[in-house]
Amino acid sequence: MIISRANPMKRVVFASLLAALYGCSDVGTDSNFESFDTTAPVDDWQLVWSDDFDSDQLDTTKWNYEFGCDISGDNVQNCYSDSAENTYVTDSNLHLIATKQPEDSFKPYNSARVTTKNTVDWKYGRFEIRAKFPYGEGAWATISLVPTDEEYGEGLSSGQINIAEALNLKVDDGEGNLESRINGSLHYGGELTGFETSGQQFAPSDEVNPADDFHTYAVEWQEGEIRWYVDGYLFATQRASELVYDAEGSPVKLLHPGWFAEYIDPETGELATFYNNAPFDQYFHLTMDLSVGGPEGANTSVDETAFAEGQSFVIDYVRVYKCATGPGNGSGCDTLRAGYDQLPTDEYPAPEYALVEGLAPDPVESTGAPRELVVNGTFDGDVSSWNKDADITVVTEDGNSFFFGAVAAAGNPWDVNLSAPMTLIPETDYVLTFDAKASEARTIVAGLGFYHDPWTNATKTVALTTEWQTYTLRITTAGFGDDDSRALFDMGDQLGDVSIDNVSVRRDIEMVVNGTFEGDVSSWNKDADITVVTEDGNTFFYGAVDAAGNPWDVNLSAPLTLVPDTDYVLTFDAKATEARTIVAGLGFYHDPWTNATETVSLTNEWQTFTLRINTAGFGDDDSRALFDMGDQLGDVSIDDISVMALGD
Repeated sequence: MIISRANPMKRVVFASLLAALYGCSDVGTDSNFESFDTTAPVDDWQLVWSDDFDSDQLDTTKWNYEFGCDISGDNVQNCYSDSAENTYVTDSNLHLIATKQPEDSFKPYNSARVTTKNTVDWKYGRFEIRAKFPYGEGAWATISLVPTDEEYGEGLSSGQINIAEALNLKVDDGEGNLESRINGSLHYGGELTGFETSGQQFAPSDEVNPADDFHTYAVEWQEGEIRWYVDGYLFATQRASELVYDAEGSPVKLLHPGWFAEYIDPETGELATFYNNAPFDQYFHLTMDLSVGGPEGANTSVDETAFAEGQSFVIDYVRVYKCATGPGNGSGCDTLRAGYDQLPTDEYPAPEYALVEGLAPDPVESTGAPRELVVNGTFDGDVSSWNKDADITVVTEDGNSFFFGAVAAAGNPWDVNLSAPMTLIPETDYVLTFDAKASEARTIVAGLGFYHDPWTNATKTVALTTEWQTYTLRITTAGFGDDDSRALFDMGDQLGDVSIDNVSVRRDIEMVVNGTFEGDVSSWNKDADITVVTEDGNTFFYGAVDAAGNPWDVNLSAPLTLVPDTDYVLTFDAKATEARTIVAGLGFYHDPWTNATETVSLTNEWQTFTLRINTAGFGDDDSRALFDMGDQLGDVSIDDISVMALGD
C-alpha cells in the first residue's frame, strides 16, 4: 500500500552494515540448535536451478564474469578480472582468488566476481550456497542477490539481499578474539532519506570459523519476509514494514519498522516513500565475489601477508529452490523455529530471538509535519464532528467562532463536556493545544482518552483567566488508544462560562535535541556569556548580560532542519533577574539569516511561552531555534525548549 510523502532528509549514504556491526562483539556463539539436512530441504521445496561445479571450468551458460576496477563503488583495492588466475574450477569447487599485482598496476590486487545476470534470475525461493570463506585483514567476500532490472531506481534504491558476507575473518578483533562472524543484511532506501542497511551477524560457535571449513549459507525469501540460515540454523528474520492507517487510509504509525522503498509514485509523478513489499518484490540474480579492502567506514586496511600466496573464496555448490505450495509468493515451505519472529530481549538476545528491526522512517517523521487529528478545531462552519453537551453552543464574536460552555450549576467535571472523536495509538506522545478563557478565573480538565468504557484517559487541570490564552499539553496515551478515542474538555465542576477555540491534536515529534539541558548539551550553540546552571535538581541555560548591545550579541541556538512555509510551535520556559524582553523564534543558521521571531516579556518568575511560527521564505538542513538576549541588561534563564512541526 502507498505511502507517505517525504521531504528530503539527508541520512548516512550506504556503507555496508559491516562498518557498524563488525565493531561489536556481543553476538551469541553458544546456541544449541537443531540442523536439518540442507541437501534434502523440507517438503515442497523443489530444486529449480543448481551448479555443483563438476566440470573443469566455469559454466558460462549459468554464470557471467564481471570485470573492471570500479564496479563495487566501495573502498576496495582490487580490480575484477576474468583471468583463469582469479577464477577456476577444480575438485568440484569454484575458486575465486585474490592475487597481488605488480607495482605499476592500476590497483594492488586482482580478484573475481561472478553473476547469473542475463542467464537466470528469480523472485522468491530458497537460495543455498555451501562455501568456505577467505581470511585475513582486508579479505571481504559476499554472496548476494541483486536486482536484475532496477525497477525502483539505480543501485541500492532497488534493494540488495546479502545472503552471507564476511570481512577480516581470523583477524584479532582487539579483544583477543579471532573474527568469526557472518553477516546477513538488506540494503534499501533511496533519494529522500538515503540508503539504509539492516541485518544481523552470526558466529556458528566459539570453535568454528567460516574460513576453516565449508558451511551452508541460505536465505528463504518470500513475499514480505526474508530469513537467514547458517548450517540450517535460522539466525535472522527481516520483514516488510507494518503500519497503522487512519480512516482515510493515511499511515500514522509504524507497528514494525522494516524495509521501505523510495521511488516515483505513478499516480502523482512525485518521489515518495512506500511501505509495501518493494523493493524485495522483483526479480534478483546471484552474485558472488571476493574483494580486497572492505567497505567505506569499516577497517579497510590490508595485510599483504594474507594475500602473498593468493587468498581463496571457495564455493562447493549453489542450489535454488522454489516453494511448490506458494510459487507466486514463496510462502508455505518456511523453515522456522521458536523465536524466529520475535525481537531480541535481555533474556533472549540475538540470535535466540531473531527478528531484526529495519530502518523505515516513521510516516509522520518522513513528512516533517504531524497530521492534524481534530476535524474543524477552529469551529468555523460544520461542527457536527464534535460531541457536546446541551450547555455548549457555538458563538461568533468579531468574525471568530468558538465553543461556549455555560455552567450554571456545579457538579461532576464531565457533566459539561466537549469531545473531538479521533483515532489514538497506544503508548504514543501527542500534543494537545487550544485557546481558552472564562467569564471569571476557574479551571477545566483537558486531555485525551477512550470514548468508551473503561474511559481510561490522561488529563491535566488548566487554570483559565478572563483573557484568551494558548495552552499546550504534552500527553502520552499510556494504556489507552484505539479508533474510538477523543480529545476531551470537562468543565462542569465549577461555575463560570468557558470559551474554547483553535483545538489541535498531533503526534509529538520533538525536533530539539535535549531541550531540558540534562546531560550532554554539545548539540547547542551558545555565546560565552551563557552557561549551564543547576538549581534544586533542575538544569537550565543561564545568560549573563553585563553590557547591552545588539540582541544577537548574546545568543542561544538549537540547530534544526526546518521545512519552508511550514507551521511550527516553539515552546520554552524563561525568567529574568528583573523584568526585560528577549527575542525568540526560528530562522536560517547562515546568511541571509532570514527568520521569524517574537519579542517576549520576562519576569523574575518562570513562565511558559508558546509561539506559533510559519517558516515563510526560509528553512533547510542548516536552520535553528534562536534566543537573542544581548540588547538589555538583566540575566536570563531558559529551560524546556521544544519545537514541533504542525504542518498544514
